[in-house]
Amino acid sequence: MNEFEFLRRVNIGIYLPTGSWMHRLDPRAKLLSFLFLVAGATFAPSVVVNLLLLSFVVLLIASARIPLKFAFAGIRPAIPFLVAIALLDLLFAPSVASGPGCFLVRQLWVFSVTNCVLNLIALIFIRFGTLILLTSLLTSTTSTAEMGLGMENLLSPLNSIGFPGYELALIFSLTFRFVPSFALEAERLVKAQLARGADFGEGGRWKFVRRAKAMLPLMVPFFLMALQKAEVMALAMEARGFVGGKGRTHYRVLHFRLIDGLAIVVSFIVSILAVLIRL
Repeated sequence: MNEFEFLRRVNIGIYLPTGSWMHRLDPRAKLLSFLFLVAGATFAPSVVVNLLLLSFVVLLIASARIPLKFAFAGIRPAIPFLVAIALLDLLFAPSVASGPGCFLVRQLWVFSVTNCVLNLIALIFIRFGTLILLTSLLTSTTSTAEMGLGMENLLSPLNSIGFPGYELALIFSLTFRFVPSFALEAERLVKAQLARGADFGEGGRWKFVRRAKAMLPLMVPFFLMALQKAEVMALAMEARGFVGGKGRTHYRVLHFRLIDGLAIVVSFIVSILAVLIRL
């Protein structure tokens, strides 16, 4: 039963107020630093550089007093997706498998496993792990209200050309807020079906396949629940006279400090080095 506790495995969207230096940063500084580090992780060219960047992110998580077990818990649900990408790379990456400097490591049925393919698979795994940890770090150190306010401030210069900055910030804020709620509802659906005798593949060789097949009938009630929650929130906001956009004031006013600028500069330098250095 414990393996169906989805909320325990979801760490994106859960705010942990540990009172660290990172929690006290301006949300605009955290968002810009997050974007720079994501760009560095996305365009870093080698496995070694990505490992160094991953180590840097782990150090940031530790300095923010976020439990490493909690941060790494978000990687586990993505493993099946990463394995599927690895299989696709083995099947549909002949140019990578036969490129210059590549040599055959092993022939597995129709799969030509070369050092270049293994390097690409390792790069994908490390890169996705870094991106998941960065997202977990951002949401663990920034509340949804702060994130929405910071994003709105960053996008406010675009309002002069008609860009809906406030509405976009509100959508992102609500999205992060709904992630733990959806995980809890999915957990309730599965446990309710288990109480009624449903078989979710508790054991056996093809446990993953049987569990995926058993999850399919739950997709309809899950999406209905999501639509109902969205409708209830929209009605609640409308009943309270919620109005966004131009002319709206805020209770909290953001102040940029020296440490916020240093955080942005350090993140920018790290991302530039990650892209330019080839190891």
